[in-house]
This record gives sequence, C-alpha cells and structure tokens, in this order.
Amino acid sequence: MNREQMKRAIFQNDAGIGNDQPVDPTNRFYNPHLPQRPSADIMMTLSFESDAPWNESKWQDPKSDSLLAAARSELDLKQRTLMYWDMQAMIRDGSGIGIPLSPAGLTPIPTD
Repeated sequence: MNREQMKRAIFQNDAGIGNDQPVDPTNRFYNPHLPQRPSADIMMTLSFESDAPWNESKWQDPKSDSLLAAARSELDLKQRTLMYWDMQAMIRDGSGIGIPLSPAGLTPIPTD
C-alpha cells in the first residue's frame, strides 16, 4: 500500500461526519468554503464582552456590551464598522489590555 492509498483508507469516512463537502486527504486544515479570518464580532464577543470566559482583563462595560449587541443587528456595513471602531477605542482606553499592531500595516513616511 502506497502513501496515497493509505491516506484515502484513513480518511474515507470523514466526509460523512457532519460535512457535505468532499474531504481532501492532502489538506486537512484549509477549507475554501469557510471564512479564514475571525470576524470582529467573534473577537469582541469572545475576548471583551463582560461575561466572556476569555475576557482576560475582566473588563466590564455595559456601554460596550450594548454597542456590541447593536453592531450585530446593524445592516449598514459602514455604520457597523464605526461601531466596532468605537468599541476598539473603548477597549484601548479603558480595559487595561494592549491590542497588538502588526508592523505589516505601517508605512514609513519620510520627514524630509
């Protein structure tokens, strides 16, 4: 039995377990049908909602919680984006936790 035959034998039944997409035995971690980045709502809910289990700073702000709930139901993308930006500013200014910044998003500007 070669390597490909062994992979097919091992993973042949995985497609039937709650998954209607064919399973590619060569790539177990990437699914092009799923979003590859967490949404702002997921990150805020898991990390900063008052009763979130992963709220590391134990920060609680009823205004932020109500803004998060309102952002979930906002259909206007620009307005929802502004709401998440407001929550990020509230977290930055009052939560006691630092939000990392990726240097890849920075552009140097010459002063001369």
